[in-house]
Amino acid sequence: MRLAAYIAMMISINTLAQVNGDWIESGQMKLRVNADGEMAKFNKSAASELPIGSNNNLFKFINLWISGNDDSNKLHISSVDGFNDNSDYSPGPIDSLTYSGANPQEWNKVWSISAIEIQNHRKNFQSTNYITSDVIKYWPANGTGRFNKYLAPYIDYDKDGKYDPSKGDYPEIIGNKATYFIVNDNYSEHKASGGQPLKIEIYGLAYTLADAPNTVFAKYFIINRTTTNYKNIAVSFHVGFQLGNDKDNFCGTLVPQNMIFSYNGDANDDNHYGTDKPLASLMILNKKLASTIYITNDTAFNSGMPIAPDQHRNMMLGNWKSSNPLTYGGEGMNNTTNTKFVFSGNTDPDFNGQIWKENSAPGDRSMLTNLWFPTLSSKEYLELDIAVSGYEKSVGDPYIFLDTKANEIRNSWTNHVLSSSENLETAGFTLKSPTLIDENIYQNWMGTFDELIIYNQYGQIVQKIRTKVQNTLIIENKGLYYFTFKTENQIITKKILIF
Repeated sequence: MRLAAYIAMMISINTLAQVNGDWIESGQMKLRVNADGEMAKFNKSAASELPIGSNNNLFKFINLWISGNDDSNKLHISSVDGFNDNSDYSPGPIDSLTYSGANPQEWNKVWSISAIEIQNHRKNFQSTNYITSDVIKYWPANGTGRFNKYLAPYIDYDKDGKYDPSKGDYPEIIGNKATYFIVNDNYSEHKASGGQPLKIEIYGLAYTLADAPNTVFAKYFIINRTTTNYKNIAVSFHVGFQLGNDKDNFCGTLVPQNMIFSYNGDANDDNHYGTDKPLASLMILNKKLASTIYITNDTAFNSGMPIAPDQHRNMMLGNWKSSNPLTYGGEGMNNTTNTKFVFSGNTDPDFNGQIWKENSAPGDRSMLTNLWFPTLSSKEYLELDIAVSGYEKSVGDPYIFLDTKANEIRNSWTNHVLSSSENLETAGFTLKSPTLIDENIYQNWMGTFDELIIYNQYGQIVQKIRTKVQNTLIIENKGLYYFTFKTENQIITKKILIF
C-alpha cells in the first residue's frame, strides 16, 4: 500500500511539473508552443519538424528575455536558459494588487483555435442544436478576482463587456490557426537569469497565414501593470538552432531584414537533411534590430551562456557576457572596430562594401537578437511581432536566398488583412484621409476605447487621439499604419492601409 501511494504521489508530482502546450502547423513545418512561453521545445527536446513526420528539427528553442532599470537604476531581468531548461517565466497572469504570478498549475495550458471554428461559431451560435467547442467556451477572455479584466482578445458581439459565447462573442485571432498563451515573470525563483523580476504579464499569439508556408508568426504584448517605471529596456529573443544535425552549423544576421538565421557550415547534414542545405530564421517584423550576438553552449569567457544578471544584460546590449564589445571580423572578439551585428555578410550599413561571414569550424549555434526601448512605464506595454521560418532546401548563398524569402514573409504579414475588399469591409474600415473616427473607424464599438495610437511601419508614433473628445484623423502620407485601440484594461492593434 505504501509503495502504491508513493508511486501515485510521484506520478502526480511529475504530471504537475510537465509544461503543457500544443503544436501549430504551417505548410510542412510543425512547431511546439508551450504554456510557459517557450517555443520549439517539447519534453526537453527540439520540437520544430520540417517536413512533418521526418524527425528533422530546425530549432532547439525560441525564448524571450526582458531587462530594464527601475527609477533607482536597479536591474530587473527575466530570461530562459534553453540549454539547461531553466525559465524565469510561469504560465498565467499576475495579481493586479500584489503583482504576484497566478498558480501555474491552474494556467498550465495554451488555447489553440482555427478561423474555421470561429466562423462556424459565428454562423451557428443561435442554432438550437449547436454545441460550442471547448476552446471557444473556455477562451481566457475575462480575468476573475484581481486578474486583469481582459486577458485574451475577443469580439464582444453584444457589447456588454463580458465574454459570453452563447451571446455571439468569440475569440479574436490572426490568420488561419492560432495558439494563445499567458505568462508572467513573478511566480517562481529566477533560476535562469538570477535576477529580480519586472513583475510583467505577457500575452502571446502564435499564428499561421495561408500564403506563408513553413512560417509561424507570433505577436507579443509585454505589459507593465505595476506602479514602477522601467527605463533602458532590452528585449531579446534567444534562438537555439538545430537544423537536423546540430553539430555542423553556421549563423548570420541580415541587418536590413531584422533577421537572424542558421545554415549548414559544411556540404552534408549527416543523417538528416543531407545535401539539401536547410535554413532556419527568426525575423523581427515591427521593430528594427538594435544588435545581434551568438551564444555558445558552454562557459566560455566571452560567448558562453550567461549565468549572472549582469552577464545577461551585457549580451542583451550587444556585448559579450564579459562586457567586452563585439568587434567586426573573425569570431567577433579582439578586433579593432566595434560593431552591433555579428556575421552580417555585406548587409551592415556601417561597413559598406565589406563582407563578414562565419568561417570557423561548424558546430552548435544559438543567437540573441536584441531590441532596445527607452521606457516601459507603469501601465504601458510593448508590442512585438516576429516570424519563425524554415526551409528544407536552399540554393546558393544563404544571405541572398533569405533576403528574397524575408521580403515574401514581410509582404504576407503586411497584406494578410488587406488582401481583399471583403476583409476591409469585415474589419469595418473606410480608408481615406482625412477620416472621421465616429463615422469610419470601428464605428460600432470605438466609443468603448479611450485612446487611439497610430504607428507607422517603423514603429514610430504618428498620432495619439483621445477618442472621447476628438473625432478627426488626418494622415497626410499614404501607406501602412498600425492602429492601437486602448483602454486601461484592453489593447487591440490592427494593420491599416491608408491610400
